[in-house]
Amino acid sequence: MKDKISLDEIFKLFRKNILKILTCMFIGLGISGVITFFVITPKYSSQTQLIAQLPKENKDNPGDINTNLMMINTYKDLIKSNLVMSEAAEQLNEKYHYNFNAGSLQGTIEVSQQENSQMFTIKATSTNAQEACNIANTVAKVFQNKADKVMKVDKISITSAAQVNPRQISPNNTLNLLFGAIAGFLVGVLLTVISSFRDKTIKDEDWLTDTLGVTILGTIPEMSHKELSVRIRQTIDEQKDFSEEQEEDEHVSRRSRERL
Repeated sequence: MKDKISLDEIFKLFRKNILKILTCMFIGLGISGVITFFVITPKYSSQTQLIAQLPKENKDNPGDINTNLMMINTYKDLIKSNLVMSEAAEQLNEKYHYNFNAGSLQGTIEVSQQENSQMFTIKATSTNAQEACNIANTVAKVFQNKADKVMKVDKISITSAAQVNPRQISPNNTLNLLFGAIAGFLVGVLLTVISSFRDKTIKDEDWLTDTLGVTILGTIPEMSHKELSVRIRQTIDEQKDFSEEQEEDEHVSRRSRERL
């Protein structure tokens, strides 16, 4: 009801509604937990590293590192081309009984290069750790064979074969749970603020005297649940005693009439 709200009043508001805020926070945590552990499918990755030397026709310029670095961009395109993807998918389906085609296999592959380095990485991502490892190694070997025939490179070496990595890369369980708890907490705070602004009841008698200039003649204290229970019990006992007295009076009157 006031034009300005002090920090003390804000803290009191949040303290009063702490149960609501914590409930919303745990609900958010629970929802994020269900989504993280039961809805989102975990993904795993595995990678292999390769290094390529200059094409054979450039042997006379072994120091031309810039040319070799530029060629890596071409290697990247070749790796994700239908030429490599089709054969790699065929080998994976035949050897491991997967169900890939060139397009679906291409979506699992990511090729990256470290800055100013002749080494590049083939990274495969899948919902199965062993499958990701098999994809990365198969694609690397197919590329190794195709590059020599298509680009006539001097040599492509697999410096590090892919290994099974049992640690999932997504979802990030800790981050998701933290995000859910924070989101629930903010929702609880927002609901508290909204309910406070929608509450038009007067809770501060100073606002009546200072803002409206109204004189307060008296106040009615609010009874606690305990006090209310005691008061109800006393009322019931009083009514019971009164009923017993009435019955006794009627009984006495009846006996008096009988004597007469």
